[in-house]
Amino acid sequence: MRLRAMKRSRHEALERYVGRRRLTCATMALAGLLAGQAAHSQGLKAQPVRPSVSTIDPATIERPSVLPGRPTLLTPTPGANRGTRQPPGPSLVWRHGGQPQFRAPAARYFVICLAPTVTGPVRCEWPGQFNAAASAISNVAYVDPRFGTQPQIREYRFPVPGAQLTGLLDQTLTWVVGACTGTATSTCTLSEPRFFFWSTKNLTAPDFANLRRNSDGQNGSVQLDVIGSNDGESDVGPFVVAAQFKEAVIDRSGRCVTDYNSSEVSPDDVVITETGEYYSVRDLRRASRAPTLRGAVVGIERLNARVRVAEQVVQVPFVPAGAVNRTLAPGVGFAFSWAQLPNEQQVRFLAGVVLDSGRDIAEFIEADNVRWDCLRAVSRG
Repeated sequence: MRLRAMKRSRHEALERYVGRRRLTCATMALAGLLAGQAAHSQGLKAQPVRPSVSTIDPATIERPSVLPGRPTLLTPTPGANRGTRQPPGPSLVWRHGGQPQFRAPAARYFVICLAPTVTGPVRCEWPGQFNAAASAISNVAYVDPRFGTQPQIREYRFPVPGAQLTGLLDQTLTWVVGACTGTATSTCTLSEPRFFFWSTKNLTAPDFANLRRNSDGQNGSVQLDVIGSNDGESDVGPFVVAAQFKEAVIDRSGRCVTDYNSSEVSPDDVVITETGEYYSVRDLRRASRAPTLRGAVVGIERLNARVRVAEQVVQVPFVPAGAVNRTLAPGVGFAFSWAQLPNEQQVRFLAGVVLDSGRDIAEFIEADNVRWDCLRAVSRG
């Protein structure tokens, strides 16, 4: 009998436990139902509770690209570049490759757009001005300055055919290269556009000739001719030649001083190099942070000069292609009074000339238009 009582007690306890569980589940179901009704009343869709499962967003999966990577344009660089009318013409150089094949396919073709620059968006569509199979364009493996040869990255060089240069030289041009998998614009990835100037003109070798020095003991004068060359393939002109004369610091022998540490040189004087670079003597004498001289020193300008000469400008109408040592500005010079130099028996001047000082001519080398020199001394007589 005691055994039956124990079994009945356990059975009742089990029924109470099961009842509480059913009540809890019913309560949770009712709460879910009420939440769904509330969401429905607010125009929202109730979301069923599901087990948390780790998933991968398909949008994050890297899919193979259907287009090649973007080419990188190398040369010509922005600015003026040397052009030639003779074949082979100037070359266009770009770099392409290096993208893993599962990301971007290799370029089978390249399309090249090269045209005078116009305002508005830059467009490049197949067939462009030029196009060719990638394998038909001269290319080499790219050599990274840090990591060495990169065979998967190729550097392409495309010489523009000489017959196609008409209308492209001596003006600003825009170029774009497209890497393509086929022979249609839709198969291409275009580079960023670049702008440059193919020039067939270059004024060069400025110099002085026929120096004339005169003095009668009271007055003196200096005259010379400015000469220059045009080693380009096109005529040049008009342009301006600017000439300058500056009193130079001289030593006891009457020579132009070039050592800025010399005792004859003041900290306020200015060093001038043959290419027209100016440097403060005070800055050059600093033990630290002194600038680096570029070019040979031809002389030192006396800041507190007794003789001051205004810049002289000459208009040059024309210099033919291939002209060598052509007289551009004859008889450039100045006069002075020895009363300005009461204690001097001789004086020297630094002469400087700039061809195309107004930058009216787009030349393929702009750095060879300047020349400075120390002229021979003028004696009181």
